[in-house]
Amino acid sequence: GDISSLIRSVGRPFIEPLLDRLAEEENRTIRRYCLEQLMHLSSLARDSVAARLGDPRWYFVRNLLIILRRSGGADLATHLRRVAEHPHPKVRHMVLEMYLDLGDPEGDCMLLDDLRSDDRTMRMHAIQQAEKSVHPDVVTALLHILHRKGTSPDSAAEKKAALRSLAEIGDARAIADLEKILRKRSLFRASFYLSLQKEIIQTLGRYRDPSAYALLATMAESRNRELSEQAWEQLQNAGKGREWGLTL
Repeated sequence: GDISSLIRSVGRPFIEPLLDRLAEEENRTIRRYCLEQLMHLSSLARDSVAARLGDPRWYFVRNLLIILRRSGGADLATHLRRVAEHPHPKVRHMVLEMYLDLGDPEGDCMLLDDLRSDDRTMRMHAIQQAEKSVHPDVVTALLHILHRKGTSPDSAAEKKAALRSLAEIGDARAIADLEKILRKRSLFRASFYLSLQKEIIQTLGRYRDPSAYALLATMAESRNRELSEQAWEQLQNAGKGREWGLTL
């Protein structure tokens, strides 16, 4: 505690030594401590941090971005452009998140590229960040992921993540596609589609759109008891059960 107080009180002279230690220290606890102190000095450290963005160590660059994010500043997007093409995915993920937080158009471009990527990890991260974007093509890209071939556990996880992001965005354009999946029947992939259908019903109420409630009302009368009960519950939670004249 005394050391931390001293660092924060003295300020600027500690920045370069802390950055050196952050880059080279092998002990994770000490690295975390250095990062914490630099974040407290982030407004003073901004220029020194930005000057090191060309460092070849991806983990150090990622930590530098964490400090820059804390510092804010009107020139943050300019610094991000210097590392936007970084080869390591974790650095790219951080850049994408920061762009989207800033509302910078570059973030939308990166997000759409990653949503269309053949790399599953990159695609999954983009899906999880998609709700931060207001670009209309993001909904289209998420729906494309939803209709991609594949019924593996990884594919199921990706499609469910896409459903959750679509619900957070709340664009009613998605409802027609969701209805198609709800109506789909498959003899050999029944459990996969049932799981997906349950996720759709779970998220429909978050659209706050009449077409979503109408679809829930339709599903509340489904022959599948599990889907029917879940749809009814969502309508009740939204206070729409009586409006649609439904009884369980």
